[in-house]
Amino acid sequence: GSEVWTSSFGVSTINDMASALSSDGLGTYIACGTVISNGQKDGLIVGFTSDGDMLFSDTYGGNGNDWFNDIIFTSDGHYVLCGVYEASDYDSWISKIDPSGTVIWQRNIGFDGTDHANGISQVTDGGYVLTGYWNTEGSNDYILIKTDSEGYSTNQSR
Repeated sequence: GSEVWTSSFGVSTINDMASALSSDGLGTYIACGTVISNGQKDGLIVGFTSDGDMLFSDTYGGNGNDWFNDIIFTSDGHYVLCGVYEASDYDSWISKIDPSGTVIWQRNIGFDGTDHANGISQVTDGGYVLTGYWNTEGSNDYILIKTDSEGYSTNQSR
């Protein structure tokens, strides 16, 4: 196809990286990813129209390195993101936002040690399944984490 428009979004002049994109099906899109500022990573979301006009841009996270890897539009008209949140180690991170980017809830979930959530899907019961990896003693294992509709872990496997 032919290029219709191009735009550049972000909150810093350098080191803003998009990793995933989702749409409400009505012309609004939200991209997620990472911004690096002063050596620290934070989750980044940017909302924009189908014409490429930015609606909002914001960063999320705590005192450590945090980033988003995936985003989906949910059956209740919101968005859920997954990624990585650094506390005492790296944990899988799930966060629900409204269409304007306001956080509804967010959770750090996963296993002891380092784990990363790289993908997310909503399932028929309204909950979510995250996929990613868990690292222990220098090797990685594939993980699945099932949550309820509020992001609380109900089942984990590796």
